[in-house]
Amino acid sequence: PTMEGPVSSNRSWSVIRLFQCIKGPRLRRLYYMGRNTEGTVYSPNKLERYADNVILAAYLLFSCAYHVTPVYFIYYVIRYGIPSFTGVFTTLRGLSVIPVLSVSLAYIFRGIGRYGNDSYNEFLVSLNSARNLRTRIGPIEARATGINKYDFEMFPYPLSFRHDESTVKPRRLSSSRSRGIIERLISLPMTSVRYVAAHLIGRRAIYPGSLAVFNMLLSDPLTIGRAKLRREHNGHRDKLLSCDGNHIDCVFVDKRGSPDTHARGNKLVICCEGNAAYYEVGIMEIPLSVGFSVLGWNHPGFGE
Repeated sequence: PTMEGPVSSNRSWSVIRLFQCIKGPRLRRLYYMGRNTEGTVYSPNKLERYADNVILAAYLLFSCAYHVTPVYFIYYVIRYGIPSFTGVFTTLRGLSVIPVLSVSLAYIFRGIGRYGNDSYNEFLVSLNSARNLRTRIGPIEARATGINKYDFEMFPYPLSFRHDESTVKPRRLSSSRSRGIIERLISLPMTSVRYVAAHLIGRRAIYPGSLAVFNMLLSDPLTIGRAKLRREHNGHRDKLLSCDGNHIDCVFVDKRGSPDTHARGNKLVICCEGNAAYYEVGIMEIPLSVGFSVLGWNHPGFGE
C-alpha cells in the first residue's frame, strides 16, 4: 500500500513526459560548453530520425497538395462539371486514411525515440522551466532556466515581447469608405476569388521564403547561421508577438558598452530581409562588422 502512491505518480509522470516528447519541437543544436561556443549538432536515435523523416516527407507532400489541389479542381470543373459532395467526400476519405495513419504512427514513434534520449529529456526540463515563468524570456531568464543551451523550433518558446507592451502606439491608417449590403453582395464573387488567389498563389509568389521546400532545404544552413551569430556576436534569440497576431523569430545582438570611440553600439540597426532571405544568412553581418547593435528578424513563415 505504501508503494502504490509513488508507483502511480511515476507512471503519470512517464505518460506526461511521453506526450511532451510526441508534441515537442525539433532540437537542432546543443550548447553545453558556454554561450559563445558553436555547440554540437543534436544526435537523435534511429527511431526518432526515421520517424522524423516520415513526418517531414508528409509535410512536404501536404504543402504540394495544398497548392496543386485548387488548380486541379478548377480543371476538373471546367472539363467534367461540378462533382457531387458524396464523390468528393469519398475521394478525400480514401486518399487521407493511409497518410493520416502513417503520420500519426510516425509522431508516436518519434516520441518514443525522444523519450529514450537523455539529451532531449534534459531539453524538455529547461523548456518547461522557461514556459512556467510568469515573466518574459530575456537573456537573464534564458540563462537561469538553461534554455539558452539549445537551438530548436520556436513554436513552444515563450514570448520575449508583446506589441501591447510598447509605450509607442502604432499610427492608425485611414480606413476606406464603408460599403452597403447590396454592394457587398454584388462584389462577393470577385472578393472570394481574390482572397483564394492571394492566399494560395499570391502570398507565396511574393514571399517564396515561406514555402515549405525552402525551409526544409535551408534548415541546416540556418542553424549554422544562428550558431555563428551566437559564437561571434553573442546573439540572443527571441520571439515577438506583433499586432496582427504573428509570432516573429528574431535575434538581438547587443553591443552597448563596447569600447568604441564612436559609440556605434548605442545605435540599433534593424535589418529587414528580402522576400526570400533570412536573418541567419542575410545582411546582419554588415552593420555588425562596424560595431552597431543589430536586430534581425524573419517574416512569418520563414525559417522556423
